[in-house]
Amino acid sequence: MALEYFSRAYICIDALDECKESYQAQFLKSISKLLANQSVRVFITGRHVTESKIDNYLFSSESMTTKMKIEANAADFRAFIQDKIDNHDVEEFEMSDAFKKEIIDTIIASANGM
Repeated sequence: MALEYFSRAYICIDALDECKESYQAQFLKSISKLLANQSVRVFITGRHVTESKIDNYLFSSESMTTKMKIEANAADFRAFIQDKIDNHDVEEFEMSDAFKKEIIDTIIASANGM
């Protein structure tokens, strides 16, 4: 295995929730086997829907010790969206302040801490 050639290996898996659900369990089983090697570190991101699968397959492994929940800060999210709306490229389409507020409020409500 290629990991044998390194003193430490880092594996980053972004957006596990975007992996086809039928493949997630098998993928996590494979990652769990890699964690048997003490030199392997894994960083996984995904929406809350994958949290229980990650817990089941990886936190049962003694080598997996740290779990961190990261959520978007609503104020930062609001500022980011406001900036994108204010600096949109379509000059012919001007939005009222009420419409901008509705867009921002809808996106933030739908984000649900993403």
